[in-house]
Amino acid sequence: MSLRNKIVHETPESKALKELRQKRELSLQKVADLMLVSKQLPYLMECGRADITAEYVVKFLHALDYTLADFEHLVGKEAGN
Repeated sequence: MSLRNKIVHETPESKALKELRQKRELSLQKVADLMLVSKQLPYLMECGRADITAEYVVKFLHALDYTLADFEHLVGKEAGN
């Protein structure tokens, strides 16, 4: 995982992750617990301070019971804004 530190670069992918989490009404801490990752990782991914990897997306979708199609739909929607 590459950290950008103070550089924030929200992407359609980071916005989609946040929207999916919020649809499940889950806190960042709860997502981290479900994914068995550090509590900072979901935050860093959502706010654009870390690069989102395919491995992270798969783990996130599995933990929150979403499909890749759900994620891709939101990424497309966010990219169109």
